Amino acid sequence: MSEPVETVETTPEVVEEKQRNKVLLTEEGELTDKFFAVLRTVFLKYARLTSTTVKVKRKGAAATVQHLRTDEEKARVAALGRKEMNAFTRVTNGEDLPDEQWKEVTEYLDTNDKGELTFKGFIGLYALQTGALRRAITLPAAAASTRVQDTEEAETIKDLKAWGYDPETLDYTGIVVAPTPSAEPAAAEAAEEKDEKKEEEDEVAAKVEQLEVK
Repeated sequence: MSEPVETVETTPEVVEEKQRNKVLLTEEGELTDKFFAVLRTVFLKYARLTSTTVKVKRKGAAATVQHLRTDEEKARVAALGRKEMNAFTRVTNGEDLPDEQWKEVTEYLDTNDKGELTFKGFIGLYALQTGALRRAITLPAAAASTRVQDTEEAETIKDLKAWGYDPETLDYTGIVVAPTPSAEPAAAEAAEEKDEKKEEEDEVAAKVEQLEVK
């Protein structure tokens, strides 16, 4: 009896997804060099430089201080504070980052001594979101287990489009697909207004009832 032949799904959607995975992640589960470079470019667009110089240590020589020259050097001293992060998320998600999410980001990802997100933390954020196994930071066990299971490559694809990049090639096209703000805050606000209106109506009804009794 012959062994069953394993069928491999080859629909256009599956082929496209596999091709996209190769663009974002290597076979070893790392961020690809091109995706890493894109993230660095985007990070530096919004980040604030905390210094104009950087210490450089060359083999066989003492460390020297020099002015920032390359994006790699700039990324080492740049960071996203609350203001910079909001500017980034407005472009990426269409709205400011909620306070709870900012607290979570700065609690689990790498920050500087001012509590600002470093490039290492930014890379960690996208490594986790995209499902990379490496080039990510080490999280506490409980946090890591929940976040790794909750990775959403679709979110990364959406972000790339919002930045003007083609997610299939990671080439910059300048064609920006504007994000749609979450409906949750608006829904919550509408529900709160409805509750307040009901309380006012109940209060008025109670006063009218008191007058009628008198």
